[in-house]
Amino acid sequence: MEKKLEIKTRDGFSISGIYYNKEKNQKNLVIFLHGLTGLIDSYLIKRSVDFFYHKNFDVFVYNKYSDEEIDGVKKRALYEGLTMSRQSQDLQDVFYYFKEKYDSIYLVGHSNGGLAIVVANILCSGQALWDPTFNQNVLEEQEFVIRKKDLPIVNWDGQYYLINDELLKNSKIYTKDKVSELCSKIEVPTKIIVASKSTKWNDCYEGKIKNSDFEILEDANHNFTKLGQVDDVCQKTYEFFMNKCK
Repeated sequence: MEKKLEIKTRDGFSISGIYYNKEKNQKNLVIFLHGLTGLIDSYLIKRSVDFFYHKNFDVFVYNKYSDEEIDGVKKRALYEGLTMSRQSQDLQDVFYYFKEKYDSIYLVGHSNGGLAIVVANILCSGQALWDPTFNQNVLEEQEFVIRKKDLPIVNWDGQYYLINDELLKNSKIYTKDKVSELCSKIEVPTKIIVASKSTKWNDCYEGKIKNSDFEILEDANHNFTKLGQVDDVCQKTYEFFMNKCK
């Protein structure tokens, strides 16, 4: 069964997502977290949801962005208020919403979503980081950001996304040294799958998390767009959850 779900956050806003629930006293839930410019209806997310749902998991996938406004502030809008710190807090709120409903909850984050999982450091049953961002402040260092009328815009493979200065300011916290420190505190079994064509920003995850399995997927780009690669990534993640997270 597929249904829309609204989850209240600690500061009174709402997280909107889609909940795929078999309604048969399922024991396992997987929560998907998309990347900085990702969407919950992208092929990567939709195919992954389908894969795990048919492996007898309930699934929740939510949109990190929202135009919801309280007191004139849009804290969840990518172009106004969203930061990495807020993303990690939102993930914690989503997790605790489901915590008592399942025996096992697994987290999967792609790109920027993987980094949010690291920052949140939730005691879930297991987690997977799919081509996770390591050095968040690479945004400005690599000149991904341009400015028009003094507004920061990300140029991501020729597609342009309006972001916010608070996100850029907050991202400077997450240097390689800082993320390495955060990784060293994680106790949860973690599968890390890095695309071979984007190791420049995330191969440093190798060996940083104690109980982890690091793998480079050959001939893969950041979104695993080559035919069959999303299923491959899902299968590797599923096997890790079943064999290493018990």
